[in-house]
Amino acid sequence: MALEAEAAEAEAAAARESDRLLANGDGERRSALSSGQTEAAGVREAAKAKAGALTKEADAQVGTAKAARAQASRARADASSELERLLAEKASKEAELEKTFILNFGKKGELNDAIKALKQQAKAATKQLEGAAKAEDAAEAVLEKAEAAAAKQADAADKIMASAAAQAEKLEADAAKRADKISKDAQKAASIAVKDGEKSAAALRRAAAVAAKAEAKAAK
Repeated sequence: MALEAEAAEAEAAAARESDRLLANGDGERRSALSSGQTEAAGVREAAKAKAGALTKEADAQVGTAKAARAQASRARADASSELERLLAEKASKEAELEKTFILNFGKKGELNDAIKALKQQAKAATKQLEGAAKAEDAAEAVLEKAEAAAAKQADAADKIMASAAAQAEKLEADAAKRADKISKDAQKAASIAVKDGEKSAAALRRAAAVAAKAEAKAAK
């Protein structure tokens, strides 16, 4: 009976060892997966920060260029409107002069002076419009350059993110392989522990049987 009890204990001990090995293996498997995921997340976050810094600066330059272009466009529009107003007023004064009685020298003099002043103002407004148009063209060129640079930075950011994604995926895949190996190794070790326990129990039971026979024989 003592040997039978030892055999049962050997099987129980083997089962406990098997459970321990499987539990440890599962813990190591989870740890390997978690480690891989954490490392991959770090790679992705670092890439995101680097790519974000590239595009943030470029986008800010585009925003500044757009604001400058908008201001230049408003200035050109204002200059154009002012010139149109002056020319319209000049045309109105000229039409009024045409209708003024030839001997109405006072009014004709006032109109001629007004027309002369409007011509000078229109000339100045024309120069201002030309300057505003050049400023708008320059602002547009700066904007186009900024947008081209931003596009290049965006491409560079995309490459950074793509490279990081590939690296992160490899890290996760490698971690999955390690985890799978850990799991298989644990299952193998657990299986060996059970088999060893079974062998020990079987040997003890055979010894118990031999002892029982010897005892029975001696009793005769």
